[in-house]
Amino acid sequence: FCVGGMSERIACPLCSKEFPIEIIQEHAEDCMGEPAPSADLGDEKHPSETYSQYYARKAKKVEANVPTTIPVPEELQHNPFILYCPYDVECGWMEACNFPRHAQTRHTTNQQKLPCPVCEILGDPKGPENNLLQHLQEAHSDLQPHEPEAPPNAYNPIGEIFDVYTLTEDVKDKECLTCFEPFLKGEVVIHTDCFCIYHNKCSRKWFDQSKCCPLHGSVETTPR
Repeated sequence: FCVGGMSERIACPLCSKEFPIEIIQEHAEDCMGEPAPSADLGDEKHPSETYSQYYARKAKKVEANVPTTIPVPEELQHNPFILYCPYDVECGWMEACNFPRHAQTRHTTNQQKLPCPVCEILGDPKGPENNLLQHLQEAHSDLQPHEPEAPPNAYNPIGEIFDVYTLTEDVKDKECLTCFEPFLKGEVVIHTDCFCIYHNKCSRKWFDQSKCCPLHGSVETTPR
């Protein structure tokens, strides 16, 4: 169909960009579904977007406060089974097979009434689940992560987060990793998010200077 010698142009349902009708099918076969950055898309999810595209667009804003899209990393650009984490915009894109464990590792305390991005990839979007974590366990337990030792984007605890408190009872079968003395009731201790425990009196100077666990926060032992 031509008008004045020009081919009709139609919008791709995945990325909303317009193409001549003769090549739209060829484009759609390779389209990664990145919606064109546009102020017209607004702050709400556009019908042309998947939820993953919407979260990626929402994650990045330019100075004029116009939503733009976080690009798909180069190593994932030719993988059709990728999604954008719906829990936290800082998590970014990842393979769908890695998402269930990523959610279980990092987002157990997040709000769970969210749509399932895995279902959307499989062509069966259902809208928000009552509990996304539970849904992933029940509907997608067959997904096996590609990197069993280090789930992508998951936080590796290195003791940057810690509490200081007074023990209300003796701690059995544990000793301080600094002075190798036992932990007794009434002593002030430092308890890290990597589950290490130290006496405050012998380890506080280290934490004030290094701000991480001596064991898990060192360059030699921290995964990078």
